[in-house]
Amino acid sequence: MKQQSALDLKTEWLTIFLPKLAGEMDRGKRLVSGMRAMAVDTAGLDLTEGLAIGITKQNGGGFAMALHVERRSMAESDVVEKLRKQAGGELVVRITGHARTMAGERQQGKVRPLEPGLSVSHVKVTAGTLGGFAEMKGDPGGVHILSNNHVLANENASRLGDAIVQPGSLDGGKAPRDTVALLSARKLISFKKPNRCDGALARLVEGTKYTGNRFLGIGLLKGIKEAEPGMKVLKVGRTTGLTHGKINDIEVDQRYVSFGKGDARFDGIISVESAKKGQPFCDGGDSGSLIISEHGYAVGLLFAGTDFGGAFDQGLTYANRIQDVLKILKAELIMG
Repeated sequence: MKQQSALDLKTEWLTIFLPKLAGEMDRGKRLVSGMRAMAVDTAGLDLTEGLAIGITKQNGGGFAMALHVERRSMAESDVVEKLRKQAGGELVVRITGHARTMAGERQQGKVRPLEPGLSVSHVKVTAGTLGGFAEMKGDPGGVHILSNNHVLANENASRLGDAIVQPGSLDGGKAPRDTVALLSARKLISFKKPNRCDGALARLVEGTKYTGNRFLGIGLLKGIKEAEPGMKVLKVGRTTGLTHGKINDIEVDQRYVSFGKGDARFDGIISVESAKKGQPFCDGGDSGSLIISEHGYAVGLLFAGTDFGGAFDQGLTYANRIQDVLKILKAELIMG
């Protein structure tokens, strides 16, 4: 099917078909429990808690629907079979497990000048990854670290001006000795409404040296680009360092991610699988990494992952579109 047809079908499923299906299957069960979508099969099994829907490319060309489910029982359910028929058979089912934030050598130690991929955190957070460097609109001359809210802003429990340390607290960073930046902006994570960004910025303190957006094993950042299914990507993160992956799905909606304060829904996100056996694309501590195409263009900001699913069953990685992150934070990536 065409990409727009897939997007239209995704909207229809989320707003019409799934609510109607749940009502038909068991009128005694609610479709929505909090912000979690729920459906029930004929055996009474809760099925779509953790079900996310995106679109992907087919081998022969065109697009197909992509369904991310947390349990094998969901993949084999009547609900999925009905969705498969709705999609005319053009449906890819991925068993992922539950998604959680990825807030663990050189990347974990104290490094100056600062560079992308290093351990960094809010003083009350364990450790995440310094994704890159950006400029904020309205702050001429200011250089800011880009990472996640849950890395730099402690899942909303922060104040502008809070200290950011490198390395992160888990890796021995302490304020004021290791303070490299002060929190300057963050997008609050909603636990009631869908999110499109887990992002934050921290302005470098005067005298802190940095390399710019030069990535170990990748080189200089060339710009930003729209993510596409099948695109080969890389990232440099605090825990797993330089890893290689491939985007499998885009426009993934209704992906619930576990934070310390509960589960939050994300829409319009990207999923990535590992390109190498024995090397997961990300692990805990890689949150905040910039995901970059093999040609040097930023496509997303890593914020979550699963323990299994994807190529070699090594887990799926989730990222916000870099365009959404920069627009919401009113920032621009520094080139070079």
